[in-house]
This record gives sequence, structure tokens and C-alpha cells, in this order.
Amino acid sequence: MDTTMREQIAKFENYPKLLPLSDSLSFGVHMSIAGGYVELLKQMTSLNATASAFFTSQPRGWNIKFPELNKTQAFYEGCLAKNLCRNQFLAHAPYLINVCSDSEDTRAKSSDRLLLDAFIARLLGLDRLNFHPGSSSDSAGYIKIAQNINDVHAIIPDIVLVLETVAECNSKTTIGSSFALQSKSLTW
Repeated sequence: MDTTMREQIAKFENYPKLLPLSDSLSFGVHMSIAGGYVELLKQMTSLNATASAFFTSQPRGWNIKFPELNKTQAFYEGCLAKNLCRNQFLAHAPYLINVCSDSEDTRAKSSDRLLLDAFIARLLGLDRLNFHPGSSSDSAGYIKIAQNINDVHAIIPDIVLVLETVAECNSKTTIGSSFALQSKSLTW
């Protein structure tokens, strides 16, 4: 992400209100946004789903454009019209993100991408973004995760970053392969 996009996100003030909360149990599946955010709502209707997880953007590439506000607004309005609430969705950041990487370049791209995907989730009226923390060769990775969470919250305070545990993949560098290890990111 270029500094201009980061600055645009930091200065952005026109977030929609958060969608309301639901107190009912919801069922859904991970869905594609290939046709756009509104298409996701149509898919939910066709499946009688009351919830959905989805990638906020293309999950396998670094370069994405600044979100089109008319499209995020259409999703928001569609949710209100269908009485869908924010806790019926779990926005998911791409798998590429590795905020604790030993590579400065990867870590910088990951930090930018995490911020952008949190921004998109918030534009949709949502308050949660799920992400995989990544891998690091030492315990400093946990500090890097905590720093990234704090950086996002400094710009978008009403987003909850959900740390998803990951399979250990037979790797000693994977961060977050258990809840006990995930909690280290919260104690730094």
C-alpha cells in the first residue's frame, strides 16, 4: 500500500454506524465476494443462510484498490433491509498476511494489508476481522503481532481483530497454533 492510501484510511471519518447486533443463533458458510459485496447477500438468501464468513478482498494477492464506497454502502444498506446484523458476518483477511514475519518487506506489506482489510470491514458496518498471524523465527513475533493490533486500533478503534489459530504445519516458526500461544500476542 502506498503512503497515500494509508493516509486516506487514517483521515477517513465517514464510517457508517455499526450494523446492529443480533441475539439469535445464526448459521452460514464461508462465501465468495467474487460478484461483489451485494452478491454475497444474494448468495446468503439463496442458501437460507443467516450468517457468512468472507474474505474482504482478493485473498491471494497483495495489490488491491481502495474500496469503492458506493459498493460498501450498498452492502450496508442491503444488510439493514434484510435485518442482518454485524455478528452474522465474519470478515476474513487474506492468508498472505504475516504481521510477525522476519522479512521487513513481508511484515510491512502485511501491516498495510491488515489495516486495509480492517478498513473495508468497518466500511461494511462490521466490527470484526479475522486473520492468521503468520510465522516468525523467535518470540519477537508475538510482539510484532501486538504492535500491529495496536496500530490498527489507533486508526480504527471500533474493529475487533480476531486471531485465528492455525495448523502447526510441522513448523517451529508457526505462530498461533494453539490458544495458549495466541494469548502471548495479547500479553506484550
